[in-house]
Amino acid sequence: LDRAVAAVKSHGAVQPALDQLLGLLNDPDAKAEECAVVTLGMFGSAAESAVPGICTVLPNAKRGVRLFGVRTLGQIGGRVPAGVEALITALDDQDAEIRGEAMQSLSTIGPAAKAAAPALVAKVKAGLEPDRVNALVVLGDIEADARVAGPILRDVLNDDNPIARIAAAYAMIKTNSTPNDAMAVLIESL
Repeated sequence: LDRAVAAVKSHGAVQPALDQLLGLLNDPDAKAEECAVVTLGMFGSAAESAVPGICTVLPNAKRGVRLFGVRTLGQIGGRVPAGVEALITALDDQDAEIRGEAMQSLSTIGPAAKAAAPALVAKVKAGLEPDRVNALVVLGDIEADARVAGPILRDVLNDDNPIARIAAAYAMIKTNSTPNDAMAVLIESL
């Protein structure tokens, strides 16, 4: 598939290919839907025009399409705000693997996903592992605003869980939230 996607890109036929793949997202065959959403991700940022279509099918899609869909949104990138919003929504999916994939996609998108910071802070406060530690790392990866993330990150520096403390220290350094306190935690963990 990688070579096929590269050939489509090199021949300037991206939009027709995206349209065909988007049409498969409502296919009764679950495997066709999954293959279509995976292939859309292989187009990377060239598939930005497909983001609204992906976002439309995600809420009611079968598990495989939701899982691959949130991964695909990360591969496409964060220049389309609807994609970041869909990933924020996926943070509350009942399926832990989908929540984890949504966090990974937000990390991949990086600072363009800063809008996710309040939802990630809520995940940290909820205390459900591994979501809590993953959310801490993502707060750093998206370089969340220190005013939004700083208070919870400082609280977690005193957590009983050493992995959570290290993740909070990492996020504090990336968000410039009192990095000296964070460095002390990291040094102590050695």
